[in-house]
Amino acid sequence: MSEPALKPWSMCDDDVEASGISTSMADNAGQSHSVAIANERDEHAGHRSKLTGLSPFWAIGPLAAALVAAVYSLDGAVGNLWASWTIISLLSASIILLVVCNVGRRLMLSRMLSGIQTGSTNRHETLSPALVSADLQPIWQAVEEHVSSVERRLSQMLDSERQLSMELTLATAQKQLTAWIFSALPDPVLVLDSYGQIIQTNTAAEEMFGFTAEECLRKPIESLALQDDLIKAIRQAREADHRAAERRVEFALGERDFSAHIFPLAHRDKSDTRRAGHGLMVLLRDVTRERDASKKKSEFVAHVAHELRTPLASIRAYVEMLVDGEAADEKTRKEYYEIIDTSAERLGRLIDNMLNISRIEAGTVRINKEPIAVAMVVKEACDMMRPSAEERKIELTEQLTPVMYQTLADRDLLYQSVLNLISNAVKYTPEGGQVNVRMTPREENSTILIEVQDTGVGIPKEDLPKMFQKFFRVEANKSMAKGTGLGLNLVKNIVESIHGGQITLASEVGKGSTFGMILPLMR
Repeated sequence: MSEPALKPWSMCDDDVEASGISTSMADNAGQSHSVAIANERDEHAGHRSKLTGLSPFWAIGPLAAALVAAVYSLDGAVGNLWASWTIISLLSASIILLVVCNVGRRLMLSRMLSGIQTGSTNRHETLSPALVSADLQPIWQAVEEHVSSVERRLSQMLDSERQLSMELTLATAQKQLTAWIFSALPDPVLVLDSYGQIIQTNTAAEEMFGFTAEECLRKPIESLALQDDLIKAIRQAREADHRAAERRVEFALGERDFSAHIFPLAHRDKSDTRRAGHGLMVLLRDVTRERDASKKKSEFVAHVAHELRTPLASIRAYVEMLVDGEAADEKTRKEYYEIIDTSAERLGRLIDNMLNISRIEAGTVRINKEPIAVAMVVKEACDMMRPSAEERKIELTEQLTPVMYQTLADRDLLYQSVLNLISNAVKYTPEGGQVNVRMTPREENSTILIEVQDTGVGIPKEDLPKMFQKFFRVEANKSMAKGTGLGLNLVKNIVESIHGGQITLASEVGKGSTFGMILPLMR
């Protein structure tokens, strides 16, 4: 018959510990049961301590006593029956000691195995040194050292895992932030891989080309409706070495002008001379405004040079004639002097207008706003231009409002703007014409309208939007009067930029023009 398998004490302890844990999680009424189980566990531990404390060498004593009894029985010193019982008893005691020692060792080994397998964090309670025999102490110490080493490594791994987790979270946040910044860039950006396929775009590029990131992902750049010059530059950048792949190209898309800057995205060290594929980043920038500003700047310089050259050439020519003695009489010399004076006055007026416009646009002009009666300023301007109008046989009339209507304005600048409008009306009205200056208060919105109406030559419809541009003059009307083309631009800046008003214009060729300015009234 096979010997039944012995149940290790460790398994019994596990049952007791499981019971203790479950009762400790119950309510306070179950705590006494937990204490009883703990006491029982300690009692079992004491019994096992006694068992595991026995040594198999203790069986030598009974064996030696049995041997002595056998020798005495052979000599006849003792009775055979008593000697036989003595020998049998001693042999039985020796066998019992060996069996108990074996069982204790098995229980102790089972306990050690259970403690190791369960990975207990408190091994000294699971296996106290008293439960380990002296011959197994080196093994147990080696196991203890190994387990401690594993625990340290496991702790290091957990720390590394926590650090990696934090770094991963930080990297994810940084990646998301970079994606948000990339998407929020105002200029269109395209990122290509080494095969010329689109791998990333931003919102500006999607709006510019009319696609979404999902639609163009992993598609060749040639699939987009790009200009041939840009496609050619991208192809050249891909085929070139990454150290010489940077390109710049300008192209037009519809009515807008763009500048493309192509950067290589190389993964190799710059010292590596081997040829390798590289990605590209295409940065597009709208340069339409810059082109327009540069064009206007060039036109402005050309206009200024032309306007300055004309009076200077006139002054120089008449001065040379005076120096050469071509003016023989006083009348001729006086005529030359008047022409020189007129040209110099025109030159000074041009410079003053340019300076005033520049100061107004830069915000550096000195402004002294104060409550003024609009009618008084308009009347002064009309009185100033009346002699010129009468000289040209032009009827200059005025319809003024009471002085009660006041506005907060710079008197000199407002006077200059009204005077410019009346002066233009007189210059471009033929003899016998009429110029009417009228004022209309608008109490519903607390404004006042100043209009200068003439019966002059009028302005073509296509030229109306350009009338307030710098140096612009109607080509058909240039022969009627001399001018710089800056007066109306100055008026617009004074009324709108400084006084918060509005300029109006209505004109018809052959019937005349009506220029108006709307100013806010003081409440």
